[in-house]
Amino acid sequence: MDDDIAPGAFLSSTNTSNGSNCYSLGFNPFSAIYLLMFPLALLLNSVAAWVSMHLKSTTTFIVYLKNLIGADLIMTLALPAKAASDLPNASHQIFLLSCRFFSVVFYSAFYTSITFLGLISLDRFTKTVTPHSKFGQNITLSSMISAAVWAQHTDIRRAEAVGLARSRTSPSSDNWNRKLGRKEPLTGGGRLANALGL
Repeated sequence: MDDDIAPGAFLSSTNTSNGSNCYSLGFNPFSAIYLLMFPLALLLNSVAAWVSMHLKSTTTFIVYLKNLIGADLIMTLALPAKAASDLPNASHQIFLLSCRFFSVVFYSAFYTSITFLGLISLDRFTKTVTPHSKFGQNITLSSMISAAVWAQHTDIRRAEAVGLARSRTSPSSDNWNRKLGRKEPLTGGGRLANALGL
């Protein structure tokens, strides 16, 4: 057994001032798999998006399906940066950018996809149980529900992103700032949040 490896050496953490933490494994074997799967996932999601743009929204199922495809495409686009931050020798800037932006976008799209899968299941259930009822089968209502889902998940994650961007320093970033010769910590997002008054 190697005695020179400190306990928890493979787990790095960035603590932000608002209590949020970003954790990364020193080497996540799934990161390489995610990066290898990305081209195929992007191709298939792009084809699904192209097909869905040519479908007319005639049923609630199609409305929810189009939104599900959009959320999956956003999640796919955020995947490489999120995976790259967990690779060995990833820079601290990539880790912070992933923590403060790409992970927020990824998980927002992830939870939005789950919600639309639930809405599709509910839609299929109501059509199976009550095939002649029109309750909940209104396209306008399903479009409004879809907009509300996007607004809710985006608002929750936007608040998280602003909180992470406002965090000026973290204990683990001080060493990186000294190594990189910075006099100030990496706070581009914080400056942007202050400029916007968020």
